[in-house]
Amino acid sequence: MTPATPPQTKTSVKSNPHRILGWSALAAVGGAAIYALFSNLTGMEPSLFGIPVGLGIGQSMYYASGKQGGRRFQILAVILAFAAFDLTYAPGMASVALKHGITAPAFAFFVFMTLVSPAIDAQNGFIGLFMVAGGMWLAWTLARARELG
Repeated sequence: MTPATPPQTKTSVKSNPHRILGWSALAAVGGAAIYALFSNLTGMEPSLFGIPVGLGIGQSMYYASGKQGGRRFQILAVILAFAAFDLTYAPGMASVALKHGITAPAFAFFVFMTLVSPAIDAQNGFIGLFMVAGGMWLAWTLARARELG
């Protein structure tokens, strides 16, 4: 008779914050890099790449949660998707700030314009708005808690 093996338990997500932070950073930086690369290589509106970025970030959050998902991961996924859209505008805004000198007003303008640039870009047309909003919705949906089976 062999001894029964103890049941394996899932590692609690709360006990592994490094995994969550690592996946979060990878999702945001990777999404921003892909978003900016698409825009720079094609010359197309960067908002057109919003849905694939949202897909990647939502899936990253789902896997970072140990495939548990949940509301806090959904909120984090939407914040990261918006951050990925924001970060693509940072180099252009930084060059404008550097051109006019690094002063407190120039830095404040840089931060403000970087934060609102996805909303400004989405005003270029319905398709841009749809892609940015769709990317955030997709990130929210994919990071949800899912029933197994």
